[in-house]
Amino acid sequence: MTAARPQLPTVIAHVDMNTFFVSVERLMDPAWRDQPVAVGGDPGGRSVVSSASYEARLYGVHSAMPMSRAVRLCPQLVIVRPHFHDYQRFHDQVQAILQQYTPTLEMTSIDEGYLDLTGTEALLGPPAQVGLAIRRRILDETCLPASIGISANKLVSKVASDQAKPVIDPRLEGPESAGVRAASPFLVGEGVLVIPAGEEARFLAPLPISNIPGCGKVTTARLGKMGYLTIGQLAARPEGEVERLFGEHGKSLWRRANGIGSTKLTTGRERKSISKERTFAEDVTDRDRLRAVLHQQSDEVGLTLRRKGFWARTVTVKVRYAGFETHTHSYTLPEPTDQTEDIFTAATRLLGATEAGTRPVRLIGVGVSNLVKPQVQEDLFDQAQRSEAARRTAALDDIRQRFGKDSIVTGESVNLIKKRV
Repeated sequence: MTAARPQLPTVIAHVDMNTFFVSVERLMDPAWRDQPVAVGGDPGGRSVVSSASYEARLYGVHSAMPMSRAVRLCPQLVIVRPHFHDYQRFHDQVQAILQQYTPTLEMTSIDEGYLDLTGTEALLGPPAQVGLAIRRRILDETCLPASIGISANKLVSKVASDQAKPVIDPRLEGPESAGVRAASPFLVGEGVLVIPAGEEARFLAPLPISNIPGCGKVTTARLGKMGYLTIGQLAARPEGEVERLFGEHGKSLWRRANGIGSTKLTTGRERKSISKERTFAEDVTDRDRLRAVLHQQSDEVGLTLRRKGFWARTVTVKVRYAGFETHTHSYTLPEPTDQTEDIFTAATRLLGATEAGTRPVRLIGVGVSNLVKPQVQEDLFDQAQRSEAARRTAALDDIRQRFGKDSIVTGESVNLIKKRV
């Protein structure tokens, strides 16, 4: 009887791009380096901060803060309008780099994701070496800074990547500075923290309670009133006691405080739908601009369909007006498709059923669903038309694969490249 192979220790890395939107904007305009910068809309409106530089954070400016308040805190704040095309382009570059280290990759947002490095040591080297190599490649190939945390589970790796970020102000005193000092023994190089298996609790213990993922302001304040200021203070209490205080949430809270987290990455899920959305920094009433965005989104959705080998039967347009009133409209196609123009034609038809343009639009999106595998067409004339369209589309896809998504633009999307919008 063959003995079972010993299970390899789990190694999970969390990669977080530092002030991603601001960093991209500074590449576009180096004059903004070393200045307090916030990406967002007009402070005279209801816009919020999408991303803030570390210089701006010294004044208390942070993401999701109303831009009007950010300007009051930092009168010299440089406000930059967001350019999502550029952010997506750099995201694609970073993701391509990460995929060269492991096929098991979970991108949780445009600027962060997890890698499962379990079993890669023989090929890539120890975790510290891999983390430093990934960070260096991202910096060399995109000129963007990243922070990387590596541990035995997702929760601790995410906390570690946060602690690997630049210190906003080393003069700060209290739990924050104590946490930074405690994290330093785990720092293997600039921007990279590695927490060895079994050291999770020691790493987390001196950090403020607010560093526990999912521990919001209300819970943090309640724990503070009870005398729990650091993660270690909470972790030291019996699990049952914390559960009695916070119910079922308390059980999860205690586990997180003790560094117990998931090791499962969400990848390769069977797709039920594909969609692209954009939230505008300022409400839009220009219907031509909305159509241009719809075309770009239809193009991106179509490209994803083709790469994944699906056709779609249903197209949906989502519109969110000022005040967060949201409407969706769907249309089922006579035949499934993976072609951009088919999707866009349906999307513009659906747009006509909305009040977009007459009412200010905060968000717009295109989605497809009822996905199927490609089918053979019985109508020879229809099949010939599809083949010709597919050849043209394949040629465009090939150009984009080789030179980047923005290397060629078609249809009404060209209206978006007259200027960076």
